[in-house]
Amino acid sequence: MRQELSAAAVDGALSVDEGVHQANTVRWRRCILTREVGPSEKMLRFVASPDGTLYPDLAGVLPGRGMWVKAEGKVLASPKLAGAFRKAARGMVKLPEEPARMVADGLARRIQEGIALGRKAGKAVCGFQKCRERLVGRAVGLVLCAQGASKAECERLLSGCGAIPVAMVDEKILACAFGRQGAVYGVMAPGPLAQRVMTDCEKLAGLAGNGLLAPGGAGKEQAER
Repeated sequence: MRQELSAAAVDGALSVDEGVHQANTVRWRRCILTREVGPSEKMLRFVASPDGTLYPDLAGVLPGRGMWVKAEGKVLASPKLAGAFRKAARGMVKLPEEPARMVADGLARRIQEGIALGRKAGKAVCGFQKCRERLVGRAVGLVLCAQGASKAECERLLSGCGAIPVAMVDEKILACAFGRQGAVYGVMAPGPLAQRVMTDCEKLAGLAGNGLLAPGGAGKEQAER
């Protein structure tokens, strides 16, 4: 492993971790702090560099033995977390001063980059009318709404369109991703990219203590379909 790990390496594309037990495509991991078992997509993977510095592996591509924690703010803020990492690593490790902030910033970058990639590929659009047209045409795997969006307008956008996952996204992320100030609504076509963005939004929401809105219980299957 390189001594220095770049932001690009930390925030890059998703990949499959070797040696992961799979059951119905779900990869299970145990949180080193709570000892709870959960799907890897709901958790955060950390790896240690040769000098013992811990890095969040948000893309799942960094080499080394992974140490997993739940994607929750209270877990990353726990005073017991450093000890849990030392025990899991079987040695001394250096935890970032603000691990929750480091992870949140990385997730925000990944969400912005994922939406921007979708826009460039024609798989993501913004604007109420364009979003509505794709929703009516059943060509949507994920709906993106600015955190300050009107609840009534969100409901009007989704009216009659069935169960589709909705992620509440920071206005600045939407503006940067779509290159348009004031972007409030966006949609992404079903597929791996929509699933990646939805997973990252869920993790970021977990750190903030809120959740992903999923009308009618829609979720991963809808984003992938």
